[in-house]
Order: sequence, then structure tokens, then C-alpha cells
Amino acid sequence: MTDTLAARATRTRDRRPLADIGGVPEQAPRIVWERVDTDRYRVSVDGVARGYVDVVGFVFVSLSGCRYDRAVEVAQSRDFARAIARVVEASAGSALMP
Repeated sequence: MTDTLAARATRTRDRRPLADIGGVPEQAPRIVWERVDTDRYRVSVDGVARGYVDVVGFVFVSLSGCRYDRAVEVAQSRDFARAIARVVEASAGSALMP
């Protein structure tokens, strides 16, 4: 003996998206740091130098600026990741940088 299922009733509601996302979201910037000296790192965002992090003892000094000789100190931290983040934040807020 075979069981049979009753046919389902057709849906009367229209299909709608759950949310309108308004287009494709922006890509996050690519942040890269590289060691350029014994105690210095260069921070680049999307391939453009944005600042430096100097290692002074147990403190990381964040410098904003594409040239080291003109970079300005923006923060000091005991955490390397936070020092990198401060450089990126300072460069994003600067109108003079490309």
C-alpha cells in the first residue's frame, strides 16, 4: 500500500525581500604594516603609506603622515594593534592626505 500526500494549496502572498540593503556594501580598507627599521613600522592603507609606529621601550608611538620626517605623533599605546588603529583613524580624519 502506498501513502499519498494531499496537494498543497498555492500561496496567495507575494514574495518580498526581508530587507532592502540598498546596494553592494563597501569593501573594508586593506591595512598593511611592514618593518622598515629595527624599531619602526610603516602603516599602509590600500597601498598608500599613512603613518608609522615607533617602538620606544614598552610603548608604541603612533605617527600620522606619509613621510616619516614630517609625521606627527597622534597617540601612544602599550598595544601594537591599537597603535596601528590610531594611525589609520588619524589618516582617515585628515583632509590633507589623498
